[in-house]
Amino acid sequence: MGKTEEILKEIDEYLMTNLYPTHRIVVREARDIYVYDVDGNTYLDFMTVVTTALLGHNPPGLTDAITETAKRLIAGNGYNWYTEELLNAAKAVLSLFPDKNMYNKVHFKLSGSEGGIELALKIAKRFTKNTYVMYLMGGYHGRTYLTSSYHGMRRKEYGPLPPGTLIAPFPYPYRCPFGDMTPEECGKAAVETIEYYINYVAIKDVCCLITEPIQGVGGIVVPPKDFFERLKKVLDTYGILLVFDEVQTGMGRTGTTWAFEQFNVRPDIVVAAKGMTGGLPASAW
Repeated sequence: MGKTEEILKEIDEYLMTNLYPTHRIVVREARDIYVYDVDGNTYLDFMTVVTTALLGHNPPGLTDAITETAKRLIAGNGYNWYTEELLNAAKAVLSLFPDKNMYNKVHFKLSGSEGGIELALKIAKRFTKNTYVMYLMGGYHGRTYLTSSYHGMRRKEYGPLPPGTLIAPFPYPYRCPFGDMTPEECGKAAVETIEYYINYVAIKDVCCLITEPIQGVGGIVVPPKDFFERLKKVLDTYGILLVFDEVQTGMGRTGTTWAFEQFNVRPDIVVAAKGMTGGLPASAW
């Protein structure tokens, strides 16, 4: 029995885990695009730890900064006191946007689900004084109890989930939910349906619409080019915020720093995590 089998046997005894059998390796070290297990085997990491290690595993600049900072301060979350590192991180994130005046403040938390998505929705509700959140079919925004409300499979597994959510169609050009249409026709039909839903529920109740610019878990679904331009005009008419979940699409993964740059639209709130930190647990909006 190798060391991997010995450790996995104890993992099954002591850990609650959601790992699938194909992932049952015990990693000792990771570098660049490779991971090395406790038995000396080498693996090519096609998943980059679920799209987090965009700079490769343990890039020297990142590990050096973590080590240097950890020697001076570990507990510094921005609640009890401020740090210069927090300020520098905020400036760095804001510098990633194409227009320096596009967004002027950043809020940091831990994960994309609880720190990014949930708090973005809370601020949308607080700002608009409305309560309902609209999301689009096929979207994925996390695995917490609240964000599970915005994912069909999770709703089946953990329902009933929190009320106050509305689901609307996403214009999937290849399999348009409205039938045989061109991509432009599909996008137009989706926007018209979303506007109908807004009016049906009551305009004053919807605080925001949250969506991925390109759906990831839903199947790498790219909407029609003008979909978000059309959608933003409708949302602005009713005072509804557009929240873009860029946890999986941000940080250069679509050829621009942010995927929204590909669609000629400016969301009201942008949520980032995963690749933003090279693997550390952090999110921002």
